[in-house]
Amino acid sequence: LAHNDYTGAVRVGHTGCQGSEWVSESAIVCKESTGLLNSLSIILSLAVQFSSLSVVFTYNHPEIDSSTITNLPNQPSDPVTIFGANLATYQNTARVRLAGTSTQATTWYSDTSTRCRSSFGISGSHLIVFTTARASIGTLTNAVSYDAPSVHSLRRVNGPALGATRVSVAGFSFGRFDASPLLR
Repeated sequence: LAHNDYTGAVRVGHTGCQGSEWVSESAIVCKESTGLLNSLSIILSLAVQFSSLSVVFTYNHPEIDSSTITNLPNQPSDPVTIFGANLATYQNTARVRLAGTSTQATTWYSDTSTRCRSSFGISGSHLIVFTTARASIGTLTNAVSYDAPSVHSLRRVNGPALGATRVSVAGFSFGRFDASPLLR
């Protein structure tokens, strides 16, 4: 670097810092901008010269702490608010998956919360997965479940000992698709 302030510019990845300040012949301080990617390069431009270091800077991954609803009906329901940290500082086409299924809609609210509308699902304890447009991922295990199936009645309660009798089962929360149900 030089003895004079040539207003060196620094970029983290493809984004210029909010500001940079020449400190000495061997140091420039920069205030980095918001970001989402990991393994970014640092690029310094000073007058017409450039220098860079590859894969030296990362942003914190999203972290999911909790949600407003932990058990959902087997059909789309009221919105679910997801709470955490590092969920980005602007709407960045964030996506949420509940129980392995994309939500119907996701709305980013802040660095600590986002809201989504659940899709169809089946019982069991499942992950919440938050993904940013730049593939930073945050997860929370055993965070959400869907209503367990409930049997109310059988259409046929008696049959021959040889088997092969069709029995109709009635109830609710069997799911909106064939998830290979088993009857015993």
